[in-house]
Amino acid sequence: MPNVAGGFNLTEATVRASTLIGILHNIDPTIPHNEGSFSRIKITAKEGYVVGIPKYPVGTGLATTNVADRLTALIDTLFSKLGYKYGLAEGSTSIVSCPMISGTDWRNGAAPYVNELMLLGGGPGLYGYDGWISYGVAQDSGVLHQDSIEIDEQKYPIIFDKAELMPDSAGDGQWRGAPALQIVMGPRKDAMTVVYFNDQHHFPARGVLGGTNARPTDVLKHNIKTGQATGLPQISEQRLEPEERIVIYGATGGGYGDPLERDPEMVRYDVREGFISMQRAEEVYGVVLDAGPEQFCVNFDATNELRTKLRRSRSDR
Repeated sequence: MPNVAGGFNLTEATVRASTLIGILHNIDPTIPHNEGSFSRIKITAKEGYVVGIPKYPVGTGLATTNVADRLTALIDTLFSKLGYKYGLAEGSTSIVSCPMISGTDWRNGAAPYVNELMLLGGGPGLYGYDGWISYGVAQDSGVLHQDSIEIDEQKYPIIFDKAELMPDSAGDGQWRGAPALQIVMGPRKDAMTVVYFNDQHHFPARGVLGGTNARPTDVLKHNIKTGQATGLPQISEQRLEPEERIVIYGATGGGYGDPLERDPEMVRYDVREGFISMQRAEEVYGVVLDAGPEQFCVNFDATNELRTKLRRSRSDR
């Protein structure tokens, strides 16, 4: 796609970095991450394209996020074309849960404040591993630290009504994506402005090799007095009054491999932890759980019977 108006165009450096990250995710981790290794990978890019070399004057303000993460995720999933044990599902490519907040703080004589909150998205499933909850996006892959909402509430005149993991939000698979965050936050006293740019609403993170896609992201505004919730644009600047909250359904990763091949004990753990529901355990993973001394236990006979039935019904489609 040719360069677009706005900041979504990648720079030559971020095209190179995103490509290298996707490749390095998928090769021997003992290979040094230095110029000696990087120089062996030849990357070509056209001038004047969103994913390419920008033709100035065009904006590149978001060159390190969103589209850059999509490029890395594309390369991750391409490796899965080599077959089982290779590649990754797509991870979070959105930082809607990392909004820029600004306003004035009555506690400090109406002093202005501005900050970007780091409340990160979840990671993809890959062979042998579930997605990281604190993955972030592909460009940091778990390196950034998650904000403490308690510290944020002390430093800024904001309040979090909710910041919790959502059940049934990740892509399912033999190795699932991480559960996504739901965040409900707003101002304590005076109005504040929230700026965000969301991805993965229309095209959520894809699963690979039989894994399913993650839940789509979304952004709403909720009035706590009237109870009314209003859908918001996926990229926007919003003014929140003290009685209003922004509700964020965050991004996460897709699943890797057939969910019917997931270890039933891992499914039991996911249900116990609230990552997936009992209904999803049966309908997607084919695992039947009974009440037990540790909250749940696997009914292996019923599970084997259900999985056989589900495999047969899927092969008949």
